[in-house]
Amino acid sequence: DAQESRGLGDVYKRQTLRYKINKKVWLTETGCTTMKGWASEMTQSIRLPRIFIISFACGIEKVFWYKTRSNEINKNDKECFFGLVHKDYTPKPAYYSYKTLIKICPNRSTRPKLEKNGNVYSATWKRPDGKNVWALWTSKSEEVVKLNIKGKYKIYNLNGDEQSYNSCDYTITPSIIYIVGAKNVDIVN
Repeated sequence: DAQESRGLGDVYKRQTLRYKINKKVWLTETGCTTMKGWASEMTQSIRLPRIFIISFACGIEKVFWYKTRSNEINKNDKECFFGLVHKDYTPKPAYYSYKTLIKICPNRSTRPKLEKNGNVYSATWKRPDGKNVWALWTSKSEEVVKLNIKGKYKIYNLNGDEQSYNSCDYTITPSIIYIVGAKNVDIVN
C-alpha cells in the first residue's frame, strides 16, 4: 500500500538523518507470483509499476524485480511463477507494463513525488526530455474523478496504449494511467 510505503520511506529518511547515515538502499528482490491461487498475471502487471514508483518515491535507489523468467517446473511452488515471461519466453502482461514504465520513466528522470487524494494515488516526476509525467491509480476500487489538465498532453494506459480524455469524468482504477507532457494535473473529486 502506498501509504504504508510512504510511511516507511519517511521513517528511513528520519533515521538516516538522525544517525547521519549516508547509505543508498536497494530493493533487491520484489515481485508478485502468478501461481494459481495467489495472483493473476493481470494482477502482477498492475502491481509492477506501482511497486517501482512507490519505492523510488520513498527514496529507494534501485529496485530489482524477482525474476525475469518463470521456470514453471513445479505448479505447487510459488517461486516458479515470479517471472515477467513464461518458461518458453512468451511475455506475461507484466512484461508490457514494465516496458511501458521504463519508457515513461526513463533513466535520469527525477524522483517521483507521491500523494494521495481521496482514494486516488498520484506520482509526479520529470523526464530527462523535460516532459512532466503523472501516474494515477487507486489501491483497490474504482474512483470517478474530474481531471483538470493544463497544457498539451497524452494519456497512456498500463501497456502504453494512448487513451482519450474529453474533460468529463474519468474512472481511475488500480491499473495505472500515465499523463505525459501536461504542465499541471489537478484531481477534482
